[in-house]
Parts: sequence; structure tokens; C-alpha cells
Amino acid sequence: MNKTKIIDFLYTVIKDEEDRVLPIVRYTSELHEDVPCEMRRYRSFDVKNTDLLCVIKLNKKWFMRRGCDNLLKAFLLHEIGHCFFEERRKYKNELYAQMWAIDKSKDMKLPKVESELKEMILEWGKLNWGDYKMRRYITASKEYKEIIS
Repeated sequence: MNKTKIIDFLYTVIKDEEDRVLPIVRYTSELHEDVPCEMRRYRSFDVKNTDLLCVIKLNKKWFMRRGCDNLLKAFLLHEIGHCFFEERRKYKNELYAQMWAIDKSKDMKLPKVESELKEMILEWGKLNWGDYKMRRYITASKEYKEIIS
């Protein structure tokens, strides 16, 4: 996906949300090769008609690929979902962002993206508990499985 398509997609995603979000998209080579993207959220004090600034860093290796737009849209929906939820517990941030992304993909009638998101959260349950950074995803996956059963 090129940057123009990404920005257009993000504005389509956020146009109906109550919170006013300004997404700022940047390509970077700073992210670890396994990390497709990450988002930093900032409260906006200066930007007119905006509540939040969401800086989304995209891993060039992931977002310059061809033929995996649905997966990339799933990652973007998850990251923009973080703009709307801020919990103390990290696993809840991941769970809520993913569930928001799943619901948003349904609303936008993107069944392949929805499928990617559901598969993704279930796959989190297979991550290594010994890797401390992954525990939030494992716990989110476990809670998601309880919710959907």
C-alpha cells in the first residue's frame, strides 16, 4: 500500500468517530522487522477541531509489499483502535483495540480484513509466554476466546 492509500483508508476509518483524530503517517526503518507498525497517541492542544494526534510509524518492509492489503488494513485498524482506548492494563489496550478493529471492519464491510483480525488475535495465544513483551497479547487472546465462546 502506498502512503496515499493508507492515509485515505485511515480517514475513511475515522470519519464517523466521535473523537476527532488526526492521523500522521510515517514510514520508518527503525522498527524491528517483525513489527509491521506502531502508534503513539498524543492529546491535541493546538490543532483546531482535533482531540488526538495519532502518529503511526509504518515498517517499510511490511508496507511496501504487494498483495497483502487486507493484512495491512488489519494492522492499521488495530493501531487506530488504540486512539479510542486507553487502559492501565496493557492487555486490555490490545484487546479493546483489536475488538474495535473487528467491529469497524464489519461496519465497513471488509470481511477479509475482519477475518485477518480474528485470526490474528487467536494467533496471539500461541506466542511465547517467556517473552515478557508478548504477555499482553497472550492474555488479550485468552480473554477474547472467553468473550466469543
